[in-house]
Amino acid sequence: MHKSRPRFFTLMAAGLLLAGCSGAAYRNSADSETYAAIAGISLLVGGIGIMNIMLASVTERTREIGIRRALGARKADIVTQFLVEAVILSAVGGLIGVVLGITIPFFISTFWGMTTIVTPVAPILAFSI
Repeated sequence: MHKSRPRFFTLMAAGLLLAGCSGAAYRNSADSETYAAIAGISLLVGGIGIMNIMLASVTERTREIGIRRALGARKADIVTQFLVEAVILSAVGGLIGVVLGITIPFFISTFWGMTTIVTPVAPILAFSI
């Protein structure tokens, strides 16, 4: 007599509703693990990319390295030069990522009217990793 109808709503605990109202999104452990896996893969790919760029830089600059060695540069001096270049490349890339991660949500909120939340700790955490 009573037919089963599809449910167009879900029941949530009051704590989850309050968390949603305060701006914190509900995430279960599977979502968190997925996000962590994506972040780990991104870090690995970024590290491989920097490694390849530095390898290409070293192979293209063998003549410069030879000239520097002939003029008296030690191996440690040349290694330090390439290490500093790698650190600067990583830092600039991280800064560009943080700036884009802050400005893109701002433009989405401004032009499309969607609510975006960038917590102050997110850019710090993103740059520090």
